[in-house]
Amino acid sequence: METTKTTSSTEFEEERTDFYRQSNQNLNRAYGDDEPEYTEEDFLEINPNFSNPQVLHDEFMRE
Repeated sequence: METTKTTSSTEFEEERTDFYRQSNQNLNRAYGDDEPEYTEEDFLEINPNFSNPQVLHDEFMRE
C-alpha cells in the first residue's frame, strides 16, 4: 500500500516562507556588507556575447 502525504496550502506557504528566509540568511552570510562594489571600469574586457545569449547558445551547440 502506497501512502502519500498531502500538504495544505497553509503548510506549503509556511515552508516556502521559511525556505526564502533561510536562503536570504545564507546569502547575507556569503556576501557581507564589506563586499566591494564593482564598476564597469573594474572589468578588463567586456564580453560582447553577454548581451546576446543566443550567440552563446549557438556556439555551445556547435561544439
